[in-house]
Amino acid sequence: MKKPPIIKFNVALFTLLTLISVVGVPYWALTVGFNSFEILTTVFLFFFTGMSITAGYHRLWSHKAYDANPIVRFVLAVGGAMTLQAPARNRSTAVGSKIGNNSLRYRRCSEASLSNGINRGRCAMF
Repeated sequence: MKKPPIIKFNVALFTLLTLISVVGVPYWALTVGFNSFEILTTVFLFFFTGMSITAGYHRLWSHKAYDANPIVRFVLAVGGAMTLQAPARNRSTAVGSKIGNNSLRYRRCSEASLSNGINRGRCAMF
């Protein structure tokens, strides 16, 4: 399988963000400090973006596991975009269909276990 090309902008962006988080945040904490609003905002955004990736990008758009109200879809898309992931519109196709053969996704599972939903989470492409 051919590796995708390295995008230099992304490498520079994530290197810069890593340096800021490893060097800048501790420096700021020691010299200026954080107030309770900043700490609570950080905790809220941590959980909000994590749930947006899990419930939105992963379950809603990648697997189409459920349908959601347009407002919920918008909120999950905003939360996912805050994590610098690819746009939600790029997540509209399940991984198996990108390979071209959905039957490969569950080849290690029996038809009976797939039809009644047992062990569906353990059925993966290997």
